Amino acid sequence: MTGTQFPTQSLYTGVGLIDSQHQTFLTILDKIKKSDYRNNPEELAMLVDELHLYTMYHFECEENLLEEHGSPNLEEHREKHQTLIDLIEEYRLDNMSDSCLLADAMSNFLEKWLFEHIINTDKEDLKVIKK
Repeated sequence: MTGTQFPTQSLYTGVGLIDSQHQTFLTILDKIKKSDYRNNPEELAMLVDELHLYTMYHFECEENLLEEHGSPNLEEHREKHQTLIDLIEEYRLDNMSDSCLLADAMSNFLEKWLFEHIINTDKEDLKVIKK
């Protein structure tokens, strides 16, 4: 990942609002990776909270768009989103006990999940919006 820019064109869905929100996701993940959580665990806690809230906001926006455009995969898409929300909630709880290990593991997992989700799910499901 290169800061606040998409690392590859393959992450663009072609839906401006969603691409902008995905960019914000990457920015939050970048902040987590760069945080000085070893000396400032409160900063990590705030970033995980920011990630959690932004995840719920983005998923609601995306799901509303998919619903408005009659996506046939909406329920499956929602389930994938809920799985990630549940995992981020677990990270929030785990952060209380071992923030150093958590920050690296969480940011690496979430970055991989986000890239795969955008490329394998969002790009396909969001095609209904561009018709």
